[in-house]
Amino acid sequence: MSCLSGGSVHQDMLHSEPVDIKGVIEESADLFLRESGIAFTLRSNLENGLVRGDRLQLFQLFSNLFINAREARPKALVVNVTLSRRTLADGNPFGLAPGKYAEVAVADNGCGIAKEHIGHIFDPYFTMKKTGSGLGLSICRRIALGHGGAITVSSEPSSGTVFTVVLPAWNVE
Repeated sequence: MSCLSGGSVHQDMLHSEPVDIKGVIEESADLFLRESGIAFTLRSNLENGLVRGDRLQLFQLFSNLFINAREARPKALVVNVTLSRRTLADGNPFGLAPGKYAEVAVADNGCGIAKEHIGHIFDPYFTMKKTGSGLGLSICRRIALGHGGAITVSSEPSSGTVFTVVLPAWNVE
């Protein structure tokens, strides 16, 4: 697993407000997955899925994750997203401040990521694609960090990939 967090990163958000993260994910999935005929499910156990952030940046973060999933397995792709509440304590694995967070797990059944690449996928210009720029996941990292959150990845070749994004909650109950 690779983890990058924003516990000590300067907040560079354009505009911070309460954002309905479920709505952002649905909108992004409509544009980048459902329009392409890709199977998509979203499960949420949150009554209030508000996070603190910039809606446009969060839309870009999830759009980049969905585009990557789509490009990893263009046929028979399934993307499952789970949205849940997470309370982090001191010394949490993300290196984030204690408090309430929204956790978004984006899982796909794509080709997975080789172990030798997993530590580099958030590096700018690192790509395994013939036509990729290598910026999509580094932008995801920058956005997560800029929101005081974190992004992690776990993957096994031929078994798919799970990206987990943790963002500060706005009174998530």
